Amino acid sequence: MFRRLRFLSNKAKTQLGGPLDESGPAGILHWRSDAMNRETYLEELQSRLEAWNAKLERLKASASGARAGVRIMYEAQVAAFQHPLDEVAHQFTAIQAADATGWKALKQAAEDACDRMTLAELKLRVELG
Repeated sequence: MFRRLRFLSNKAKTQLGGPLDESGPAGILHWRSDAMNRETYLEELQSRLEAWNAKLERLKASASGARAGVRIMYEAQVAAFQHPLDEVAHQFTAIQAADATGWKALKQAAEDACDRMTLAELKLRVELG
């Protein structure tokens, strides 16, 4: 199976606020396969969703234990992280519900949602230092 390395699109790089190192955005690499079957793709997407959900839960825990001023900052970050995560989860559900041939039409929307989620994750890393 041929695999290629895929980084964030130029649009996502621009939204981040500047050029990213060509070796990859903050060490986050996206391995994607053009010949990947649906089950394998769903497993990969499920794994990424679980990791992002764990990060969101840690962020929420930090927010609940913070002082009032810092809590407001954390709550804003939780909201900014939650929206793209919900979008990825929606695409995951759509691919699960699609038939064996129709899922490929939804794959690009899921990859775009993952790019937006990765961008949100990078912004969070920058904000938290």
